[in-house]
Amino acid sequence: MFRCKTFRFYLSVSILAMAVCETVAQTPEYRTTKKIPVFRSLLDSVNYHETSQKLQVVSSQKEIDEIKRDSLMQVIYRITEEGIVRYRTIYYPRMDFVQSDSLLSVSDFSTVEKLSISGKNGRFTKEVLLCSNLRHIELVNTSIKKIPRGIKKLKKLEVLEICNNQIRGHLKLTRSTSISDVSIHGDDASSLPRSFHKLKNLERVDLSENHMERFPSGLGRNKKLKELDLQENNLTLADPRIRALPALERLSLQHNRIEHLPSAIGKFRKLKRLSLNYNKVTSVGDGVASLPEIEFISFYRNRLREIPAAVYGLRSLKVVDLFHNEIETLDTTLNAWKKLEILYLAHNKVVFLPDNIDGLSALTGLYLDHNRIDRLPASIGKIATLQVIKVNHNWLKAIPATVLNLQEIEELDISNNYIQEISPALFDFKKYKIFSLANNPWSEETRKFLPQKVKELRARDVFVHVMGEQDKD
Repeated sequence: MFRCKTFRFYLSVSILAMAVCETVAQTPEYRTTKKIPVFRSLLDSVNYHETSQKLQVVSSQKEIDEIKRDSLMQVIYRITEEGIVRYRTIYYPRMDFVQSDSLLSVSDFSTVEKLSISGKNGRFTKEVLLCSNLRHIELVNTSIKKIPRGIKKLKKLEVLEICNNQIRGHLKLTRSTSISDVSIHGDDASSLPRSFHKLKNLERVDLSENHMERFPSGLGRNKKLKELDLQENNLTLADPRIRALPALERLSLQHNRIEHLPSAIGKFRKLKRLSLNYNKVTSVGDGVASLPEIEFISFYRNRLREIPAAVYGLRSLKVVDLFHNEIETLDTTLNAWKKLEILYLAHNKVVFLPDNIDGLSALTGLYLDHNRIDRLPASIGKIATLQVIKVNHNWLKAIPATVLNLQEIEELDISNNYIQEISPALFDFKKYKIFSLANNPWSEETRKFLPQKVKELRARDVFVHVMGEQDKD
């Protein structure tokens, strides 16, 4: 019964999430977009919409047929998982930008700082080039083949944003010393600029959602480029010809098709942040270990079965995100992460922690929930900096007494384990904010002191999560 209810819950959340992602509310910082699912076939599309309509009818009835509703939800879930190959984004102009077709009614061009050029007939008019204080230009659903030379006269222009610019051939950029931020979304990879070298002071490039299959080769001469966003493309990084970007600090590769992170990434010697969420990574090239300044690396939802040796070799790391992989063991070489502050290892298959885990002397957050850990090493009590420990949904039978040495603890989650006895002193951490201990088979001895200890913590405004009779005040 519990599994059935859980399944229905997650299906509901999944369907709700799909509905939400189709429209994004307009805010000053973000444009309005709509995500449209692209189905594998016409039959999948028809089945999805017909089933959705049936589900709405069943769900609107006063007496809901739960069996029928669950059956329809399972069909939608299956089509979502198998029949939707990607999502297409529809872009809309920002409402807080001045629209280019209204410039003729503007009496003082110097007041225009943000401008939107949109539609098939949208173009750079002479009035656009008179807006001397222009900082941000967006092109939305246009067919512009070339950015005009007059742009270089706009000395305050910093941001050029292009969404769904439908052209044949590559977009041609022009020289500008002021533009530092370029974003291009929704275009075909064949229409992207061949090179960005005319923008000498370029610091950020966002090329997400462009169906790219290869790492962009036209950025090698942009010596000031610090941030590169390549999310939601079709990159595999199988082509080893990746040019060095000497100033690059942030590289975002989420939602691609990467199975192997090549050693060529090690060329980005200034890299501080590398995100590979939602890929298919199973291995990492040894050359990645030569990133001397990297502080953050994320493999959220990949297919790693172990932490790659190259990742263990990154000694400047402060955050490692390995949520939702298939990792079973941790190597003792992890004690090389002397600067590591956050270790995310939830939703893996980890069985035990190495005894030298106290080598992580700067660790503040340890996230190990939803694994197969049956014991915690006593050495964990030597990591004096720990503030958060999440070991819920594991196979723990006891909490080592050394944990009581961790006086910086703010959040401790030991729920959903097999623990029968804990020390009353585990309730006495002075900096507690959250303590979760639900769903454990407590012994009679432990049950005797739980109500009073829970009451004392709640009196200090600590959130305590317990279930059963010990939850009664």
